[in-house]
Amino acid sequence: MFIPTYLSESGGTGGRLYMDAFTSLVPNFTATPTKYPITDKSQITNNVVKQNPTLTISAFVGKTPLIQHQDSIVGYSDLDQRPTNTHELLLNWYKSSTRLFIYNEFFNFDQYVITSYTPKQFETFDSLQFDITLEHLRTVSYSRGTLIEYMTPTKETDAKPKTNQSDSNSKGDDQNLSLIKQVLDIDLKQFNNIGNFSGGTD
Repeated sequence: MFIPTYLSESGGTGGRLYMDAFTSLVPNFTATPTKYPITDKSQITNNVVKQNPTLTISAFVGKTPLIQHQDSIVGYSDLDQRPTNTHELLLNWYKSSTRLFIYNEFFNFDQYVITSYTPKQFETFDSLQFDITLEHLRTVSYSRGTLIEYMTPTKETDAKPKTNQSDSNSKGDDQNLSLIKQVLDIDLKQFNNIGNFSGGTD
């Protein structure tokens, strides 16, 4: 069974948005070489930064659809409002940055958001044209782990600098004790010198 091109929210929630006609559906994949070369010790190459894939769509929705789909999110109860209802739905998806799934006979796109939306009205037609640009959202997974080895157990997880107050206090106490010891040693030497001097005069 042939399934026409449609848009829906990612995850299959809600219905499907069918257009009366798609005039273009163009995916675009680009990458940009960096200006600074890198080397793997065998050859020198330029690093490449991949851009988010984009998708441009141009479609029409009118008041007299040729085919009616049961799972259409816009519906067919009021045909005169179909173009307006489609516009309001697309505008809401754009404002809410809703993640969308786009199905096509040759391509499937998921996790795309509308980055540009242009509705056009033609006086001689009972239809609206919708020019839409979408961009794919990439997500990065996160896992906890040890980033720096040979750290104290209290500082290992995610290498967070969890400096304990007791550690800083103990360091300060050690420094104070060292200074006190140095002062006592000096006083003791001076006292011994005085005793030796007194003993020598007797």
